[in-house]
Amino acid sequence: MTCTIDNNSVIELMPDPSAFISATTKVGRSGSQEVHPGRLLVNKQRPVSPAVNMGVEDFIHFQMSFIPEVEKVFVSRHNKGDVFRVLTIVNNRDRDLNRKIFAREEAIMDFYRHFRFDFHILARMNRDRNEIIYPSGTSFF
Repeated sequence: MTCTIDNNSVIELMPDPSAFISATTKVGRSGSQEVHPGRLLVNKQRPVSPAVNMGVEDFIHFQMSFIPEVEKVFVSRHNKGDVFRVLTIVNNRDRDLNRKIFAREEAIMDFYRHFRFDFHILARMNRDRNEIIYPSGTSFF
């Protein structure tokens, strides 16, 4: 059996039970070059993994949910949707916790390279969350 790949490479599966392959590829003007046979790995059937379509805000919340110390994440979109401001609330300041959060933030920025992000970490230091967001004596309404 022969299979042609879109870069003009050809893979030939030999019918013998030893499961070796022979692969050739076209190399410039010099013709084709043979790749030495190697053992094929047995392709075990994997269970189907479902695909989930989520927005950027949901993806940010999902990524931050892997850190148990994160209590709340606020995400807002600015500048016609090109900039995301992310406020992560934790209880205590901790260097190791900050490193975990930074790693998740970096993963988010790597995944959505075409957006800009403004990340902030807010340590509430055992204060009430509502007091942090809306200072005492003020109201949302």
